[in-house]
Formats: sequence, C-alpha cells, structure tokens
Amino acid sequence: QPNKEDNKQQASSPSVQGLTLTITSGMTSSDISSLLEEAGVIQNKMDLHDYIVDQNLAGKIQIGEYEVNSSMSIKQITELITN
Repeated sequence: QPNKEDNKQQASSPSVQGLTLTITSGMTSSDISSLLEEAGVIQNKMDLHDYIVDQNLAGKIQIGEYEVNSSMSIKQITELITN
C-alpha cells in the first residue's frame, strides 16, 4: 500500500509545538523564555533570552497574546513580541 509509507514518513517528522503566549505586565525575557522552553516551542531558553538582551529589546516586549510555534526562529518570535 503506497499510503502506508506516506503515513509512516509523516509520523517520524517532529510535530510542530504551538502555544498562545500571554505576556502580562512585569514579565521579563527570562519568564517568557522559560515558558516557551517548557512548552517545547524553543529548545533552549537562554538562546531567546540572550538574543533579546543582545538586541537591546528587553524594554520593548509588548503585553498581549501571541500565537507562536516551534517552526519559528528566535528572531521571528522576538520580532513578534517586541513590535
């Protein structure tokens, strides 16, 4: 059955982890990074935290709800939450 092979291939690819990230007043880049790591959206919370700090964007994080997922890059996530 040709379909059986397709399903097998799909199952072996890692699934995309999605999350509605809610940022509230007073949350730091460390808090956000930890949440995203726990949800499986990012591999390492320090990567996101360091990027935000290096780009001098910690003060630009916006309160709100954001749809994020594990196919997004650190840069894409940062742009989303700081604009």
